[in-house]
Amino acid sequence: MDNILSDLSEARLGDAARTNLYAFFRYTRRAPSVTLWEDERLSRWRTPLPHYWFQGVLSRAAAEPDEGAMIEAMTGYFRQQGVESFAWWLAPGMPVEGWDRQLKAHGFEHRANTPDMALALSDLPVAPPVPAGLDIRTVNGLDDLRTWTQTFVIGYELDRNSVLSEAARAVKRGPGVVTCT
Repeated sequence: MDNILSDLSEARLGDAARTNLYAFFRYTRRAPSVTLWEDERLSRWRTPLPHYWFQGVLSRAAAEPDEGAMIEAMTGYFRQQGVESFAWWLAPGMPVEGWDRQLKAHGFEHRANTPDMALALSDLPVAPPVPAGLDIRTVNGLDDLRTWTQTFVIGYELDRNSVLSEAARAVKRGPGVVTCT
């Protein structure tokens, strides 16, 4: 935890939440079923999770006058992968001007529904109480995978069947072992 935020203004909290979210997307590349591509201006990730946040593009540079070919290339990649929808994010501090017009021209719409949350570290109890019945553990079998999937579906308001079918494709059964790929 190298950067502890001390400016708790709404703008800084929003930037910090999005920065953490983008770091999470980059971190997912460790999973064998995730693809991450990056260059000096963009990051693109694809996961098997059927929610538009988990497939996306992050722009880390201001829009050039004509980004049409690049936007088409990114859209084409996701189309080829069978992705129904994906998000196009702008890094904190990135000017919206230029991107907004060009992305809208390619069918994108602005959604301001990212749940930004923050808490002052000084407000955290020294030892947070663990809710009764809470058990945090690694998914080690089909029953655990079903529980995780049900929680994920409810939390992200997803279609249960599409998540279950994706989870089923990700499971390999071995002698007494279930691993996700």
